[in-house]
Amino acid sequence: MFNLVPVPPLDGFYVFSEIFPALKPLEKSQYGLFALMMLFLIPQFGDALAAIADFFMGFLLSK
Repeated sequence: MFNLVPVPPLDGFYVFSEIFPALKPLEKSQYGLFALMMLFLIPQFGDALAAIADFFMGFLLSK
């Protein structure tokens, strides 16, 4: 789930930028690395990713 976060160094950004081509210039900027560092400083970020992963795993396993 973490790799799908739409921040430029991660794969989620490349998927997201294919949907929204106006974001392509951000691919080469340093803002993505800064945003990624800020995500690590926010403790609730890990909790939110865990909740999303639990939801999707529960949805997939219930079928």
